[in-house]
Amino acid sequence: GAALANPLVDLGNARGCLGDHAGKRDLFQRALPMYEALHGRRSERVAYVLAGIGETYGDLGDERMEPMVEEALSIYEELHMEPEVASTLLLLAVCMGHRGAFDKQKELVERSLTIGESAQALISLAKSHGALGDAKEKCTLLEKALNMEEHEYGTDSLRLCATLYNLANAYAADSRGSKKVEVMERILSIKEQAYGEDDPRIRSALYSAGAAHASFGNAERQIVVLERALAIDEREFGKESVKAAVAL
Repeated sequence: GAALANPLVDLGNARGCLGDHAGKRDLFQRALPMYEALHGRRSERVAYVLAGIGETYGDLGDERMEPMVEEALSIYEELHMEPEVASTLLLLAVCMGHRGAFDKQKELVERSLTIGESAQALISLAKSHGALGDAKEKCTLLEKALNMEEHEYGTDSLRLCATLYNLANAYAADSRGSKKVEVMERILSIKEQAYGEDDPRIRSALYSAGAAHASFGNAERQIVVLERALAIDEREFGKESVKAAVAL
């Protein structure tokens, strides 16, 4: 009953937060028949678990994602639960992206946005435009999503980095190399503030900034950041390490 199903879902969500998608899937699958017996197949709790299982299938590259998400969406629509409809439309859009159906993906995200605007929806729509070859619109949508995230999390939050990285690549696709460099330097600055200037967790940001400067022809700044990355690698792995040699 609910006494077991609720803890299974809570534990599943915790495992998902730690990247254990298979563990979350298994726990949600155990909870599903319990909720169905308690509330019926067309219930909110069943829809929640179906969407959760579908999301883990997506994380694991399992083609069974789509029917799970479609059923969850139909239940939420039937129950007139608009916020859940909006978020499940975004999950279904992910399915379309996996299939390469980018026009359909764009349509689903746009439906979600008519219910309520969110950074997640704008990022999904930006990906659709990028896949369809519209780099300029992708940049515009990611800039808008970033602005929303900045208001929610602050301008120096690590939670901005994923969107910033997507935006940097969008600028590159739109032939705005100087903007890509600017964004990569911002990512580096955020990580330096969070972790410190010599922490191994900033290594990837240093390499990315170096690559951005190289593509823009700024060899002097490229050398500065790559020497810092090399110094971190040498401390972490030793001067003779293969990993340290990556920066050379």
